[in-house]
Amino acid sequence: MNAIIILIHCLTTVVCAMECLSALRDLRGRIGKLLMFLALGLIHGVVPALTPGELYLASFSTSSRLHAAGLAFVGVVLFSAGWRMFDAYRARFHGLSDELVAVIDSPDGQALLRRLFWSCAVLGIVSWVVSIIAMDIPLTEVFRKARFTRRGEEFYLATIAQYFVLLSIMPGFLCFFLPRGYRPLGMAYALGMSLLFFLASQGSRGNSLGLLGGLLMGYTIRHRVAVHRVVAIGAACVVLVLLAVALYDIRKTMSRQSVGEMLAAIASPETYRDALLRDPLNYHLFLIAAVEYFPDRHPYLNAATYRRMLVFFLPRRYFWQIKPADPNMTFAEVVDPHSATQLTTIPPTMMGDGYINFWGWPGILIMFANGVAFGYAHWKMRTNILWFIVVGSMFVRLGVVGVRGQPYETLITGVWSLIAVWTLGRMCGFSFYEARRIAAPAAFLANQSHRYSQPARGY
Repeated sequence: MNAIIILIHCLTTVVCAMECLSALRDLRGRIGKLLMFLALGLIHGVVPALTPGELYLASFSTSSRLHAAGLAFVGVVLFSAGWRMFDAYRARFHGLSDELVAVIDSPDGQALLRRLFWSCAVLGIVSWVVSIIAMDIPLTEVFRKARFTRRGEEFYLATIAQYFVLLSIMPGFLCFFLPRGYRPLGMAYALGMSLLFFLASQGSRGNSLGLLGGLLMGYTIRHRVAVHRVVAIGAACVVLVLLAVALYDIRKTMSRQSVGEMLAAIASPETYRDALLRDPLNYHLFLIAAVEYFPDRHPYLNAATYRRMLVFFLPRRYFWQIKPADPNMTFAEVVDPHSATQLTTIPPTMMGDGYINFWGWPGILIMFANGVAFGYAHWKMRTNILWFIVVGSMFVRLGVVGVRGQPYETLITGVWSLIAVWTLGRMCGFSFYEARRIAAPAAFLANQSHRYSQPARGY
């Protein structure tokens, strides 16, 4: 039976590897797809195939492991099918569309990006300060507080401020599409804010990795493909994964360490011992847990995640009858009650989310819908200036949350960011509707260039 399970994980790896190789043919235009299938293949293919069976939790039956492996395989196939089906009905081009490039390079487009660069940089810092003050934590104490200090208390202003903090991801992405003088500023800002968020939150990795991911996306989309750049991008992906693994353990002891000691720990091979069994590489274990514990220990959630998404704007405190509890907290209460007591949520993975919401195996069909949704967002990023700014800068953060099985957070973060950037753009005097008029001549010129077999312009 173990051999069959390993074989299924190998098949999952092969499917994801084929999608990654396909994306490499247009790295600038398909970087998002490459990253998604890299993550799915690593978590649900490579890692469980390499993890010896005796290292799994004793409570996991072989049957649950087999079903989870099958769910992962069918899930990536459906995710691929959904993405491919969406792409099949869209015009094919490399990199960004000629229309979008025309908007970015236009005087109005450059003015928009410059103003967003500075406004998002300032708002990111100010919002972080507001979120700390709103939680009644002195700035001098913020680096010494425990990670979960005052978690569970209601700080509405701090919660709102944290959404504005997300805007700090954008300068590191936008700097690659502005004059060269902005690049060192954007990179320094992203690296500095990444370190600040990690130290000040006592180990939270989401915003920090999101900032680094924005740099990766901007660099990849901006530059034409060359061997040294492909190597650099591959190395950056490896560094992001290693950081995600290392920082998980470092955050447990960082209150007693200096920055130098933390850097030494990141470079130490000891930090990566048993990495396959630690977050985020061990997330397939939560898919197994979903199969093992639902519906035996807890009934299926009857689409609670998606019912919650429909009424996301309602505070549950007053609308508890129509807005379900956070499914990730419910899942944590079932699979790890200790985490639940600390108010730490546990996502069930993208496949597990469908499994616990839609009555077992039928829920795997949600992966097809996920493929269409990510395909849509990725295509809009390549053709629309608003989506380019938002999805381009935040794709790594949104993708990580999506792979973990948090569609509610993915939706809220994406919708909020689109609204915030649209509002800032309008305040900066830019009309996203009028951008179509800038793009129209570019479409004509692109058609003319193709007619005369000239290389199309674009990123």
